[in-house]
Amino acid sequence: MSRERLEASGYIMSGEYYRIPKLLHIETYEGDLLSMLGQAYFFMGKFEQAYETYQKLYFNPNVCSERLCNKAPEEYDPLGKTIFEVLELSNGKHLMDILPEYTNMDFEYLQSIEASDEQYEEYKEFVSLRNYYENTFDKNDKTDFYMFFNKLKEMEESQNVKEVAKSYFFEGEIWFSGGDFKKAFACYLEAAKTEVSKALYYGYAGNMLMKETQKNEDNLFLRISASILTSRAIDLDYNNAKWHFNEGFILASLGKIFSVNGQINKAFIKSAIHEMKVAQYVLRSDQLQLRKEVEKGLHILQNAYF
Repeated sequence: MSRERLEASGYIMSGEYYRIPKLLHIETYEGDLLSMLGQAYFFMGKFEQAYETYQKLYFNPNVCSERLCNKAPEEYDPLGKTIFEVLELSNGKHLMDILPEYTNMDFEYLQSIEASDEQYEEYKEFVSLRNYYENTFDKNDKTDFYMFFNKLKEMEESQNVKEVAKSYFFEGEIWFSGGDFKKAFACYLEAAKTEVSKALYYGYAGNMLMKETQKNEDNLFLRISASILTSRAIDLDYNNAKWHFNEGFILASLGKIFSVNGQINKAFIKSAIHEMKVAQYVLRSDQLQLRKEVEKGLHILQNAYF
């Protein structure tokens, strides 16, 4: 057995899935290595990468293994076949189809910084603009509301991509403040599709889907989609603790849905704990409130399930 196979097998046994993508690569055509890589991505909540890996495993004619060429992939990896079918049937697959692809430059993009009060500059701009119209016009005849939306329409028609994306974000904030998470999600997603390198918009869209799950706690596909979006936020802005915290929360909820024989799926829980630990590591010293939330979440996960 090669060193990569041996180490990857050990990481799967220990639940250290986050180590496997650093060891194995999707460029390989070894079927059993792709199987382990796909499984790792799945339990990490990296569903886009998991889908891509399993698609190669099952449909690329060049995929083989010196030990497994005489077997179909679903024979030696029935779990992978189930995972692939879940992703194929989920709303997450539709989301993967409509999201833009990354370029190398996306990972060098200047990202928004979360302040110590857990707010972003974009939100403060929204509040400032909203307050201007509320203070300028008579609230009783709704003029302020219409004028505000006219301003957003004007921004939407701008030639500046950032202004267009911001108009969708501001509209999302309006729907969010009114408790309409579905419409807020649609606006945040449109912002992400417009300014494709901005982690903030993916993160907010993912968070709205998790809020939607409060109405339906067993909705698997909403959680898969939320994880896809939050994972993109992490990819683009790895040092933002909030995205890791949110992903840890999503993975913990997936652990309950993918329970095995009535027992919570510890593979997802271990990945959730890892994300919480990363969040803890990248937190700034002034993020006191978020630190409390992260430490509380980590404590619950570590003590409730292990």
